[in-house]
Amino acid sequence: RKTLVLTMYRALPRGKMLASFTKSLLSRVDVSQHAEAKRLIERLVPTDFQEDDKVTLQLEADGESVIGSVNGRETIRVKGPGPGGIWVGFQNIFFDLNTEVLDVKRNAIEKIPALLRGRVAARADPG
Repeated sequence: RKTLVLTMYRALPRGKMLASFTKSLLSRVDVSQHAEAKRLIERLVPTDFQEDDKVTLQLEADGESVIGSVNGRETIRVKGPGPGGIWVGFQNIFFDLNTEVLDVKRNAIEKIPALLRGRVAARADPG
């Protein structure tokens, strides 16, 4: 499972967030997934965001299930399987070649070596 947590560092109006998520996600999913993607976005952005609000996306290990939460409260579950699905599309917002959020991509990638070192160290420790 992969978990993405977006923390708002300032207040953001719902309309701006809806437009941003819609543009970013719909351009990365197959047309057959658009209705479900729009439903996901509507439920992830229920109101204006305030500073320190958190949006959490759990991308389940089955490669198709996505669970969305706002401030710890689950707001939606969807299935978006396959290469043109929501599961891959949402990750691609942050990690594909055309991402508009390069700082998020760089920050996540920079942490990978340390995460891997920690897993290797944990496996090597017999205690």
